[in-house]
Amino acid sequence: MENTQTQTNPLEGVKMERVQVFNGLTTAREGAVVVYRVEADSSLPLQNFYVASLDDGNIEVTWGCGTTPEDALQNASREYETLLADSPERENNPFREVLGEDQKEEGE
Repeated sequence: MENTQTQTNPLEGVKMERVQVFNGLTTAREGAVVVYRVEADSSLPLQNFYVASLDDGNIEVTWGCGTTPEDALQNASREYETLLADSPERENNPFREVLGEDQKEEGE
């Protein structure tokens, strides 16, 4: 059976821009935490959102998204903790550092 639907570029109507970059983190060996704002034009039924990623200088991996930059960072921090639960890297959570949660734990 032939597909009669029109093929469109999946990114058509979507704009993504860096809004925050956190360099010099003590928990990340190299790279930075980056937050993007993703905006869709009126042709797409999509609410604007933010994406938090970890760029190690080689590849950038998305760890979380949310309706605000802080939500995206918090979701990324939880995902990092969950996926690396059995790894020593779990303690080096760059998203937790960006959120200032490392300092909270030490000061408590």
